[in-house]
This record gives sequence, C-alpha cells and structure tokens, in this order.
Amino acid sequence: GIECEVDTVRVVQVVPGFFYEHVRAPCIEQAFLNDAKKVKNHYWDGNMCADPRLPAAAEACCDPGMTEGYRNGRYVGERVTFATALNRCASMSKETCDFNWVGAGDETYPSSP
Repeated sequence: GIECEVDTVRVVQVVPGFFYEHVRAPCIEQAFLNDAKKVKNHYWDGNMCADPRLPAAAEACCDPGMTEGYRNGRYVGERVTFATALNRCASMSKETCDFNWVGAGDETYPSSP
C-alpha cells in the first residue's frame, strides 16, 4: 500500500476509529553539516538548512529553470528525505527547485497513509 512509498508516517489507523500518532523524539542534530540543503515554507518567509538524509520537508518540483513548485506527496503534512524528493520530482519529469510558491495542482492527499 501507500505506506511503502513514504519515508515516515505520522498517524496510523490501527482499527476503525482508533489511531496511533508517531511523535518524533526530540533530539539534538548537527548545526553544521556537509551537503546541507535549503528548505523553506511555501510562503517565501522562512529558510533554513536541513540534513538531506532526514525527512525534513516536502518535495517541491518545478519544470527546469522555473520557480513554480508542485507537490507529488502521498499525504498532507508528509516529510521526505532529499533522495525521495528527487525521485518524486523525476517521476513527474520535473526537478527539485528553489521555488517562489508551491501550487496544489490537481492532487488531493489523504490525511495520513
């Protein structure tokens, strides 16, 4: 199922009406890393660096040379590794990008896998 296509899950329905929420344990992560990637929110007003090995952000996929991003996510609030973002964008014939904004496109996402 869809759970095999994601890097993390946030909420899982165990049986009808009962859910398990995974809350990531707080930890200390390196402030300086090799090969850090810029992540930002979809409104332009916040940039930071993230470890590309960790599921830290959603993918933003653009046509080459463009700044209009699109999602290829599996559920609302999903976070992926940089490798997953690259694969998801490639599956749309797009590339990861430094977007100006992210449009929803035609996708509708379930609330959780």
